[in-house]
Amino acid sequence: MRIMSIRFDRLAHNIGPCNGAKTVPKGLREANIERTLAQHFNGHIDDNQLVLSLRNNNVKAVCFDMDGTLANSEKINWQIVEEGCKNREILGDDVDKIRLTPGDKESYVGSTIVSFLTALFLKLGIEDAATKAAKIAATKPGILAGQLKAGNVQGFEKIIKLAKLLRSEGFKLALVTSSNIDSVNLILEHFGLGKCFAPIIAREQMGNRLKPDSYPYELAMKQLKVEPRHTLVFEDSNPGIESARDAGTVVVALRNIEEQRLSSLRDDRIIPMDLTQRVIPYSIPKTLL
Repeated sequence: MRIMSIRFDRLAHNIGPCNGAKTVPKGLREANIERTLAQHFNGHIDDNQLVLSLRNNNVKAVCFDMDGTLANSEKINWQIVEEGCKNREILGDDVDKIRLTPGDKESYVGSTIVSFLTALFLKLGIEDAATKAAKIAATKPGILAGQLKAGNVQGFEKIIKLAKLLRSEGFKLALVTSSNIDSVNLILEHFGLGKCFAPIIAREQMGNRLKPDSYPYELAMKQLKVEPRHTLVFEDSNPGIESARDAGTVVVALRNIEEQRLSSLRDDRIIPMDLTQRVIPYSIPKTLL
């Protein structure tokens, strides 16, 4: 992958890389997008200024992940994993073999219930691992619907408002998520996003090429009829960020809640954005704007 050679010390991002990772200076276009988003999230520029800046930086399409990006639905997914691992109707006495750890929870982020549980069951020597994992995953729509109705799924307001704004301004929007289409429809309808995204690339369209494979975002751009250089992606997990990056897009790596870890991936086309605190935009010389 080509790393851009333009280097401006004052363009370097300083929101706080994790795990001691060094910040990679960005090219001018990525830095302008980063500054614009930070100023908009802080309330320093209005919607019109944001839209104008994105257009001036050749953004024509925007893709969004769902779980952890639009809504805090990852916690529901993990609840399904935990309850499924105690389900004796599906697992029988194999439940006694399973001891989920904090490390398991961390490794789940960005995965799917089926793929995570299949790998876990195989590792533990549980027979018919894929079938049993699929049966547990099939309980998700019912559980999710109940949690949405009870108000237990938090929507990330800043990102939801941004998606609605961009759709109203004529940007092409796609949703790219490893969740199944039934769960997608429940969440989109609940948060008033039912008509916001076209196409929707869900688990069913990905086949075996889930994130971090670049295929989901490549498929989205193909259907949007847009090139990677004109595409901006919002993601929250390392597999999703890697998928979008390898598809050639500019990626905003989000941290929406304290429990999320800001991605340790560093690249000139990855823009870290921590929305759990006030985003501090840095100074860019006016001559470069």
